[in-house]
Amino acid sequence: MLEFCKRIADPVHGSIGITKVELDLINTKSFARLRDVKQLGMAYYVYPGADYSRFAHSVGVCHTTGLILNQLRTVESSINDNEVQRYRLAGLLHDIGHYPFSHAMEDAIQNYFSEKLTKRVGGGDDPGDSQSESFLMHEELGAEVLEHDEEVKNVLNEFGYDGDEISSIFNRNRPPKYANLVSSDLDADRIDYLLRTALHTGLPYGSVDLDYLIANLMVDENSRICIKPRALRTADHFLLCRLFDYQQVSFHKTVAALELVLKDVIVEALKRDIVTASKQSILDRISDGTWADFDDTELVNQLRELRAQEGEPDLHLRLDALFGRNPPRMIYAKEFFKVDGEENYEQALSLIGSCRRELAREVSLNENRFYIWKKALSLTKVGGTVAASSIGSEKVSEKLEQAVRVASKTGSKPIAEHESSVMKLLADAKLYTIRLYVLLGEEEKELRRVLERKVRDFMGGEDS
Repeated sequence: MLEFCKRIADPVHGSIGITKVELDLINTKSFARLRDVKQLGMAYYVYPGADYSRFAHSVGVCHTTGLILNQLRTVESSINDNEVQRYRLAGLLHDIGHYPFSHAMEDAIQNYFSEKLTKRVGGGDDPGDSQSESFLMHEELGAEVLEHDEEVKNVLNEFGYDGDEISSIFNRNRPPKYANLVSSDLDADRIDYLLRTALHTGLPYGSVDLDYLIANLMVDENSRICIKPRALRTADHFLLCRLFDYQQVSFHKTVAALELVLKDVIVEALKRDIVTASKQSILDRISDGTWADFDDTELVNQLRELRAQEGEPDLHLRLDALFGRNPPRMIYAKEFFKVDGEENYEQALSLIGSCRRELAREVSLNENRFYIWKKALSLTKVGGTVAASSIGSEKVSEKLEQAVRVASKTGSKPIAEHESSVMKLLADAKLYTIRLYVLLGEEEKELRRVLERKVRDFMGGEDS
C-alpha cells in the first residue's frame, strides 16, 4: 500500500492521505494556481457556496482514484503500488491545464480563433500553422504543463514518473488499461464533481452511495472496469443524478446567461489584446513561470481594464451585467427529451435564429443583445442501440470503452444494453434545450414582457 506523508481534511471525503510526490506537486506554483480557478464558473452568483476551486476537486479526484484502485486490487493482484500512484497522479493533475473560469473561457478562446481562421480563409489567405494563430484546449494545455513546466517536470522526474505517460491517461491518448478511472461515464472525476457540487450548492443530487458503488467494482476478462449486477441501481442513480445536477447548476438559466456574457466579453478582450491566449503565448507563460498567475483574479482584473476603456455602450452594458449581476433575461425556452430528435432541434434553432433577427429589428436593439443558448445532452457515452455499421468506427469504439459496464456471465456489457437498467430506456434519448435571452439596460426593462409576447407569437404560440 502507498505510504502517506500528510493528511488533508476534506468536507466531502473526510481525511485524505497524500503521498510525498503528490505533496510536492501540490506545492508547485502551477498546481497552486488552481486554488484561484473556480470549478463551477459563474454558478456562485446563484448558489453562494458554489465557489469551490479546481484545487479542492483535483485533490478529491486523486483520492477517489485511489479508493477505486484499492478495490480493484482485491480482485486484480497484478495492480502494484507504482500503478496506483501513476493513476492517482493523473487524477491529481487532470485539471492543471484549465483556463480561468474554466469552460467559459475555453469556449471564448475557441470562438475567437475559429472566427479569425474563418476570416483569413474567406479573405483568400493561407491560414498556415502558426502557433500564434492557434490555441490549446485544456487537455492539451495540461499535457504542455507537464512537459514544459520545469517545477512540475522536476518533481515527476525525481520520483521516476513521465509527464507524457501521466497526461496520456487523462487525455486518453494511447489509453492505458485503467484510463476509465479518470475519464469515462463513471470515473473519479465525475464522482468527486457530483459529491462536491451537491455539498457546496445545497442540492440533493450528490446523494450517491459511493461506498457501495466502489465495493461492487471489478474487472472483466479483458481487464475492463465494470460493476457487479447488484450495483446496477446505484449506477443508474448516479447517471440520473448527473443529469439533474447539470440541469440545476451548469444549465441554470441565470448561470447560463452570465456565462454567455462572460464568453462575449472575453472575446472582446482577446480582440483588443488585453487578454492573450494563443498557443505560443500560453507556451511562453508556461516556460517563464507566469502561467501560475493566470487565474480567475487576473482575468477579472483584465476585464476591469476593458471596462475602463472608452468603447461602445453595448460592451459596457455587458460588462456591467457581469460586475453588477444583471444577467440577460430569458424570454423563451424549449426543452424536450427525444430519440433521434436532431432534426427537430436543428429546425427549432433555425427558427429561433430568425426570431432573434426579427425581434432586434422590431424593437431597434442591436442583435448582439440577444443570446441563444443551446445544449444537446446525452445521459451516456453510447446509446442503447448502436448501428452495426458504426460498431467498428474509432469514435464509437472509444465511446464504448468509456461506458459504464455491467458484469455478465460472458464478460461485461454497456449499462445501456442491460435489460434491467433505466439507461436501457433513456440512453438513446437526448435532452435538447434552446433558450433565447435579451440583455436590457435599466431603462429598457419594460421591453422584456413585450419581447416575451412577440417571441411566443413568432414561435407559434409555444409557452416559454
